[in-house]
Amino acid sequence: MPDTSWNNGGVPPTGPRRPWLKWGLAGIAVVLGFPLLMTLTFGSLALRNRAKLWPAVRQIHARLQTDEGAKDLFSKNPALANAYVNDQDFLDVVRAWRSKVGELPSQEPSEGPSYSRNSDPGGVSAAIQGSGGAWMRVDIRGGRLAGPVEGEGITRLYFAEDNKGLREARRKATSLQAGRELRAIWKNDQLSKVELRPANGRG
Repeated sequence: MPDTSWNNGGVPPTGPRRPWLKWGLAGIAVVLGFPLLMTLTFGSLALRNRAKLWPAVRQIHARLQTDEGAKDLFSKNPALANAYVNDQDFLDVVRAWRSKVGELPSQEPSEGPSYSRNSDPGGVSAAIQGSGGAWMRVDIRGGRLAGPVEGEGITRLYFAEDNKGLREARRKATSLQAGRELRAIWKNDQLSKVELRPANGRG
């Protein structure tokens, strides 16, 4: 006769298993932990880029002090062609603003009315007022999340009397780039029409 008593030798009975609870807690941990991990990772990359910012700004400024350095800077950063017609246009602008910008401090200044900076995992940017009173703005792309970078990674370099002027210079550069892109699209469209046209000229 089978034993139907509740006596199991003193071992406390086990309750029903709940595998969904374990997986649910694991899911919550992943959902909460992933954004935190991404924040820490991106923050670390941004800080790493920021640490390189001021030495890069100082180096760029030093190269702009001579015509040879300015030409070399332009030739090694193809993206600057989006804001300037050609290397001579860039050189003319640099010459006009050299003395107006003046010198930069040897040490990175604190952020304030005469200096601002920004960094992200894909690059850095800085706007600085020189000893001459005018401003210089530089954008540099680089780092693990920047994607393909042309040349040395300098994508924008503007000069202006104030921050408002920097914004206006950026607007003009954007318009120039957009115009070039439209002309390139039109040119490619015309070439496509020529290629598709029969040899006898009849369409």
